Amino acid sequence: MPGTIWFPFRQGDRSEYLALYMLSALGVVVKVPREEDIGADFQCSLAKFDGHRMTFYSPFLVQTKSSSLKRISYGGPDKEGRWRKEEITWLFSQELPLMLGFVDKDKMQLDLYSTSNMWPALYVGGEVGEVVLQPGFTKKSDDEVKMPESTQVDTWPGA
Repeated sequence: MPGTIWFPFRQGDRSEYLALYMLSALGVVVKVPREEDIGADFQCSLAKFDGHRMTFYSPFLVQTKSSSLKRISYGGPDKEGRWRKEEITWLFSQELPLMLGFVDKDKMQLDLYSTSNMWPALYVGGEVGEVVLQPGFTKKSDDEVKMPESTQVDTWPGA
C-alpha cells in the first residue's frame, strides 16, 4: 500500500543510518545498496591523518544487527532441517575482514565485533558445519574450546 512501511523494517534502516554515521568517524564508509546486500551492509577503510591529508588502509566489511540479538548463526540447519552450507562457504570465502556491528539506538551506541575468532575452527577442526557468534560473550577460562563429539559431522547432512 502506498504511503506505508512495515515498522520493524524501518527500525532496521534507522540502525543502519546510525551505524553509517558512527563508522564514518573511523574513515571511509560506503553503504551497500539494499539490492546488492549479500551479507555486508558497509565497506569501510580506516583513516590515518598525516598533516592536512588522510591516508586510508585496512579495508573491512561490516554487517549490522540489532543489539537485542544475543547470537548470530551461519550454517547449521534451517527451520525445515536443511543444512545451510552456502552460508559457511560465503563466510569463509571473504577476503576482507568481516565485523559485526550491533546497534543500540536508545543508547546511541555501536559495538563492533571481529569474526576472526572463527578461523581456528576451520584450520584446526577441518570442515565447519555451523559458526555461532555471541556478541559480548567472554570465555571464563583459558581451556581450549572443543567441539562436543555429538556435534561433529563427517559429511554434510543430505550430501
